[in-house]
Amino acid sequence: MTEHLKNGTFVGTGKGFKNRIVVSATIENDEIQSVKLVSSADSPEVGEKNYPNAGQRSKRH
Repeated sequence: MTEHLKNGTFVGTGKGFKNRIVVSATIENDEIQSVKLVSSADSPEVGEKNYPNAGQRSKRH
């Protein structure tokens, strides 16, 4: 049985380098359309270096 992803935009939090980060992921038709870094309490140098691909589109494998 194949699992299907629910369409919508989902927000989650996690631990960044030293502080909390917030990301959102948009799902449409079983594909991840976008992942965005919403906020980060880490310094910009850390965020840009460690999350450079946060906005790139990727497909589910």
